[in-house]
Amino acid sequence: MVFEEDVMLLVSMKSFLISIMILCLSFAQSHVNESAHGLGNYNVPFFKADSYRPNVQPPDEFLGFTLGSRPAHHDEVMNYFNYLDKLLDNINLVEYGRTYEGKPLVYLMISSKRNMTNIKDIKNSISLLSDPRKIENSKTANKIIKNTPAIAWMAYGIHGDEISSTDAAIQLAYQLAAGDDSATKKILKELVISIDPNENPDGRERYLQQLLQWRGEVVNSDASSLDHSGLWPYGRGNHYLFDLNRDWFSSVHPETKGKVSAILNWNPQFLVDSHEMGSMDTYLFNPPRAPYNPYMPKTIFKWWDKIAKDQAAAFDEYGWSYYTGDWNEEVFPGYGSSWGIYIGLVGILYEQSGADGSIVKKEDGTITTYRETVHHQFISSIANLQTIANQKEELLRDYYNNRKKAVSTKNAGKAFIFSSKSNKTRLNELGETIKRQTIEVYTNKNDLKLPKAINSSGETVTRQNIPAGSLIIPLDQPLNILINNILSFDIRLDTKSMEKERKKLLKNQGSTLYDVTAWSLSHAYGTDSYYTEVMPKISLKPFQAIPNKGKLIGKDPRYGWAVKSDDDQFYHLVGKLLENKIKAWCAKEGFKIEGEYFPRGSIVIRNNSNKNMKVGLLKDLASKYGVDIFAINTALATDGPDLGSSNFTMLIEPRIAIISGPPTSTYSFGATWHLIDYKMKSRASLI
Repeated sequence: MVFEEDVMLLVSMKSFLISIMILCLSFAQSHVNESAHGLGNYNVPFFKADSYRPNVQPPDEFLGFTLGSRPAHHDEVMNYFNYLDKLLDNINLVEYGRTYEGKPLVYLMISSKRNMTNIKDIKNSISLLSDPRKIENSKTANKIIKNTPAIAWMAYGIHGDEISSTDAAIQLAYQLAAGDDSATKKILKELVISIDPNENPDGRERYLQQLLQWRGEVVNSDASSLDHSGLWPYGRGNHYLFDLNRDWFSSVHPETKGKVSAILNWNPQFLVDSHEMGSMDTYLFNPPRAPYNPYMPKTIFKWWDKIAKDQAAAFDEYGWSYYTGDWNEEVFPGYGSSWGIYIGLVGILYEQSGADGSIVKKEDGTITTYRETVHHQFISSIANLQTIANQKEELLRDYYNNRKKAVSTKNAGKAFIFSSKSNKTRLNELGETIKRQTIEVYTNKNDLKLPKAINSSGETVTRQNIPAGSLIIPLDQPLNILINNILSFDIRLDTKSMEKERKKLLKNQGSTLYDVTAWSLSHAYGTDSYYTEVMPKISLKPFQAIPNKGKLIGKDPRYGWAVKSDDDQFYHLVGKLLENKIKAWCAKEGFKIEGEYFPRGSIVIRNNSNKNMKVGLLKDLASKYGVDIFAINTALATDGPDLGSSNFTMLIEPRIAIISGPPTSTYSFGATWHLIDYKMKSRASLI
């Protein structure tokens, strides 16, 4: 007997399957003209344990092309992940943000059905391990460690022109969703895995379009050809050409803000940061070589060795070449895998030689296909997940113990303090940047004096006055290691490493350091900064950014108006004044008038030169940007130049052009463009 509910269910299921088929066909047709140059003669199966659930479509079948024969576009990745999310109840697809171009940023969370049913309890248990102050005793911690799966975060494609890992993420999602072998089941039992398949969709799509533009009918294995490199601005950066793998703690861009928030929300114990390198290379993974960041937890060396051993064994099964160490050091805390280390997890870096969606002929005459590069990235991911699944309890215990050390009493009284009497906007931005890392930031209700402290210049000061409303970051909190890394004024490397560095430089052999060597947020924001180990016990409250309330000070001035240049919002206000055809003069020197001091760069608005100016406009701009505008009744200064002197220069509304193309640095261009366009909201012509 067939009931009405059964009929409706069958119709619903049929409609769902038809919609999926239509989506699959239309989706495959949308990129039907793209050639499959990346396959070559490489047809090795991705996984040797070839046992899959028949109800889950493999990527080849769903996408309409052989995975690895060409790079998958972001919309193709999204469609396959949405398909898995709708099909299976042990998967949850979460959008954590949107790029500047509006592309979705997602992670796909997958585990066993049992784990996903209890995912809220798992999240709460891991949250307790991440903050040992909330755990009463070791017995409670041991119970959580024994009964809770660890959390792994697999991050792919942060550089848009390093493309193989995103395709590997598709195969990894399929393996975990459909794999019916014991190894896959073990991973799903012991771990909750989040797959971020494409951290930089804007850069990837820009690069894929360039490769497609220069790709011919004949497969080209020459890595120096345009269909392997593209043209300026290439694909590495995001929409504004920023290197997102330098943005993990400065968190300027939406890709980073959303991702960091998602990761810190789940408190993972393991993170993969997958990349590509030059086409003539092979494959690099951890451990790195010296020099090492002095704040790195000692347990990381053990895990690097464990994971490298298993990853090497997995590569040896296929006879693939690889190496560790070499050029890869571990100093700067702002790369993905590095940042992960300092929030307490095991961070792992991959670097695969690129094939750019095609094939590459290497110096020894061998051919590397794009599909093979995808295979390398997939096998690395599976090997790493197997390693940590087999040692889940040890991984969780190390995570907990490192967090426990961070909140120990030995860190009590230690703190970083930041203050600014005049530039509240800058102080608020610094506070928000630190707070985005889930670091506990406080502020003082009243002025206080530090008995002893070190300022950002390295000088010892005593009885230092700290004004009310300053930022105070205690070090006895779970993210102690990250705090020390991003706020310390001067991080020094070990003597042996510096001796080696000096010798190489003297011999003109280049630096031992890969990239960034200075990164302190304390210096970057330019506030008054202090470190103390004798923080007074005073009443503190959690920091909340309070926007400045700007207003007109005085009314109906005889001479005009003046605006101080000491807050960052001043520059936004000046830009809008000029856009509204207000004539303003900029002070070359500081001056004092009617009891107020105006620093160098402040502006004066003269009534006689702005007869049609509406006071309401000034009031609105003062309120919008949180900057006071002072009424001035005389041009006679009590200190500094008088307001009618040649020490004041008339400002002209700028017509801005930004030079693009080689030899202009894409980073310099992008940073300038982002500042003017996105931050200042001013028009600029890109030429």
